[in-house]
Amino acid sequence: MPVVLATDGPGISRTDISREHQYAAEAYDLSYPELKNLARASLEYAFLPGKSL
Repeated sequence: MPVVLATDGPGISRTDISREHQYAAEAYDLSYPELKNLARASLEYAFLPGKSL
């Protein structure tokens, strides 16, 4: 099951994706490679048109 980090717009959730990455790193003791994998998965599973990464 893919795991990704995402957020609503700053006007709704009062946060941005950088803060979500920081929170995930601190709360779950994630390494830099793990955070990179989350960021890549966020792009991979974003339902965007075009070829896969």
